[in-house]
Amino acid sequence: PTNKDCSICRCNLHTNSMVNQEKGVDSYVVQGMCNHSFHYECIKEWVGNDINKPCPICFTQWVYKDKP
Repeated sequence: PTNKDCSICRCNLHTNSMVNQEKGVDSYVVQGMCNHSFHYECIKEWVGNDINKPCPICFTQWVYKDKP
């Protein structure tokens, strides 16, 4: 990945997201075609059902590199 932190929750990608820290659940990282990475639960919330939602870092259309 080109980034070290999840720009949505601001936590390092090698740690759990804020949401999953509270739940006591492990996070996993997903990468977009733009090579930016996020905790899955963070980008899932960001994108929602909107297929035209941009990457929060580079604003290109968010497309998962590998389907979660």
